[in-house]
Amino acid sequence: MANNKATPILMELPLEVRHAIFGYVAARDVQPKRLLRYWFEKKEVKEIIAQAAIDDPDGPVPQILYNNDDYDDDSEVDVEESDEDEDAEEDEEDEDAEEQDSDGEEDEQEESDLDEEEVEAEIDTENQDTEIVAEEENDGDQEIAHGDSGSDADETSTPPAPLVSAHGKWRHIPKFMRLTHCPPPVELLLTSKQLNIEAKHWFYNVAVLRIEATGSFAHTSFFEEAFSQINDAAYSPMENIRKVEVTFVWDSTWIRADTNDSVQAIFPALLTERARFVHRILTQAPDLKEVVIHWHDSAQDNESANLMLDVLAPFESLPAKVEIVEHYIAADAKPNRRSVAGKRRVEFENILDMGLDRLF
Repeated sequence: MANNKATPILMELPLEVRHAIFGYVAARDVQPKRLLRYWFEKKEVKEIIAQAAIDDPDGPVPQILYNNDDYDDDSEVDVEESDEDEDAEEDEEDEDAEEQDSDGEEDEQEESDLDEEEVEAEIDTENQDTEIVAEEENDGDQEIAHGDSGSDADETSTPPAPLVSAHGKWRHIPKFMRLTHCPPPVELLLTSKQLNIEAKHWFYNVAVLRIEATGSFAHTSFFEEAFSQINDAAYSPMENIRKVEVTFVWDSTWIRADTNDSVQAIFPALLTERARFVHRILTQAPDLKEVVIHWHDSAQDNESANLMLDVLAPFESLPAKVEIVEHYIAADAKPNRRSVAGKRRVEFENILDMGLDRLF
């Protein structure tokens, strides 16, 4: 029910103050970058419950088992801090420090390999927790069936409600898709029609959809599945988005230095396909106004410039203001592993070590 008393008070405040209030009430415990992950999880759980009702209309209502993991995608990097780290690393001349850093890199490499295997396992297999729950329920049903048939308790007992949960793969969504702000709460939107319109207008003016176009580079099918689902859904978060940041992180120096001819053929082809797919998704955002493209590369010459122009050419056709921001490091520089360029190189190396066939 609309709060008619609060509306005149709010509308008498200056616009800047109302916007500050919108930002305050929109803040919540959930990090904005995880909102889209939760959107996918809720969507999948609703579909599972709906299908269960179709399969067994008289059966018990499934209970939702929430994934209470503390997974952190660790994909956001502060560019300024990364640049400082790179400069410090280039100036470092202490051999002992370099040896310690080398040992640390080996440990991080092992952790990174484990992360890649974890992602692969979660995306390509079913949720193990759900399977275990299902097995336990089947065992319980069998025990009831083999119990005393004359027992009144057995005759009147109802089967336990099945437990359902979203697939663990959705927790990797923030690696390539996230929002910068939380939307206004429902209570504010229900206050009045005027405040509803103004609060939504404020949100879509400040919220930015950040797309890591080269994120999860080894999992193109999952990348495309996620964007296709959110784009085709009713009341999609993409429907009214106005601002988008698209980031491409490339490593021309590493690709040129690799002796595997397949890398120089496959990786650029996948990059071009990713760019075309992201462009196709953005063409379906009717309210899109601003697109900022961040292009990172480890080489700055005619060849790398031509690659950038070819990859980003489709975005020129978007009905929005498109700005390209270029970021480069020296070709002979060794990027810090925690920097944007460093993480790209580590991921490329992991893909090569685990086999190029995993890209298909």
